[in-house]
Amino acid sequence: MLSAWIGIGCGLRFLNLGGKPLWTDEFGTLGLALGRGFEGVARNEPIGFDQLMAPMRGGATAGFLDAARATVREDVHPPLYFGLLNRWLRFIAPDAGAYVTAWQMRSLGAALGAAAIAAMAWLGWISFGTAGAAHASAWLIAVSPFGVFLSQEARMYSLAVVWIALSLGFFLIALRRARQGAAPPAWLFVAWALANGLGMATHYFQLFALLAQCAAMAALAAGDWKAGRPWTRAAGWRMVLFGAATAILAAPFFPILASLPNHEMALWLHRRFDDWHYLIDPLPEILAATITFFYILPVQNVPNWIAVASAALAIPFWLWSCFFWRRGYSRLYPDDPSQQTGAALGWIFLFSLAILLGITYFSGMFLTSALRYSFFLFPIALLWAAGGIDGWIRRPSPRLRRRLAACAALGLLGAATVSLDFGYSKTQQPELVAEEIVAHSAGPVAVAIAHRRTWCQTAELQAVAWALERDAGRAESAMPVRYVLATGTKNDPPTYRDLDRALERLEGPLDFWALNFAPDGKRFERWMRERGFAPAPLGRDRVGGFLIEHYRRL
Repeated sequence: MLSAWIGIGCGLRFLNLGGKPLWTDEFGTLGLALGRGFEGVARNEPIGFDQLMAPMRGGATAGFLDAARATVREDVHPPLYFGLLNRWLRFIAPDAGAYVTAWQMRSLGAALGAAAIAAMAWLGWISFGTAGAAHASAWLIAVSPFGVFLSQEARMYSLAVVWIALSLGFFLIALRRARQGAAPPAWLFVAWALANGLGMATHYFQLFALLAQCAAMAALAAGDWKAGRPWTRAAGWRMVLFGAATAILAAPFFPILASLPNHEMALWLHRRFDDWHYLIDPLPEILAATITFFYILPVQNVPNWIAVASAALAIPFWLWSCFFWRRGYSRLYPDDPSQQTGAALGWIFLFSLAILLGITYFSGMFLTSALRYSFFLFPIALLWAAGGIDGWIRRPSPRLRRRLAACAALGLLGAATVSLDFGYSKTQQPELVAEEIVAHSAGPVAVAIAHRRTWCQTAELQAVAWALERDAGRAESAMPVRYVLATGTKNDPPTYRDLDRALERLEGPLDFWALNFAPDGKRFERWMRERGFAPAPLGRDRVGGFLIEHYRRL
């Protein structure tokens, strides 16, 4: 049966894998994984498609360490996933000079998503000790809309889920042994530390999962002591030693995490609590992420009435499911070990949630605004639900099959919704910008973006260029397109001098598209008029997550 769940999960993860438009973060991942980075892309001068996309060509001679060095030099994430993607692409996209396709760059994430299904099956087995829990865990992640979303991006989150599942499993084994009065073996701590170390080399938020586990361990130990069931001295000291070793392991990452709020690439997460909705927003954002761990129905790229009807169905069904899973635990005997496991998972989830909300409210970094950052909550929630389902399986009721079938059907529909791009659409949609450029340009085209010292703006321009080449199809052949990475384009006109030099090299009639330039549009418009450009009919608008401005020179 496990092979069936993995097969279904693979089918959902590889379905339409190359059909979805690429977005900024995926271009950034690829450029770093190939070891080239983005520093070699020319700035402040008009360049063609091939020059802009040079970091995206396959067949690079750079290896794992080159990818790791490029990541450390230009990015904010740990390097493990980028190095693994480098080796994967050497195998799957070896052609020198050819551009890596969307399917090729995303296929590692999809394969790791399949590995996460196996990891969750193992986690269900060792946590609850039954085949029912193992199958429920595997099925839940196989058809999870959130799991499919993470797996269909060329990003590190599927790998991070694998490490968190392994870490959680080793933690629960150690916790069970300690509560039973037996000292956990040394090999278990080594495995636990290794899973956490690899996790933090994949994504720094692994540390949040680790801290939540340690906090839950302390809370449960205190509860057992208060109830007159103190752990044995050997077990207690072994767990304390693990906690100390964990702190030592995590210590090098604390300065990195402390510096993240001020990093250029994290500034987009910052909000000021100068409006009441910023105080409220994190709560529905967390709720939305948790719901989509299990269910989602078409809410994007569909008529509004379908989106409203989908939400009206999915939310009540999720609430009913939570009640159904909770009742599964109540069907077990009070002294059943699964009750203790379920309680431990509840503590871990609550501490994880507290960490996420604490960082959001106290640092001003709205981690909840990006649903993917909830990935470290994901395996915990699925495992808790699997334990509830296992309780029903062990003591079934007459209507159990219909209830499980309803959960399975809605989960499968939600996963297909994500695969077919009717849910979890990208936060930036460069293909929409490309459509506007093609629809409103009359002649030669120049597309410029304001560059701010990181690879993000280069990747954003690459995403638009790729969409022009791929989705607009005829853009390159029907009209010449040049691209400009314009540095120093803040809100002060004298700093536009670099862009001015680039415009001087573009002679004759021109449709000029400015992406994410100064928020003071009137000032930039006056500056453009002085250089012979007039605002085009489209003018200034927000399209697909980009602020676009269209000017024309006759």
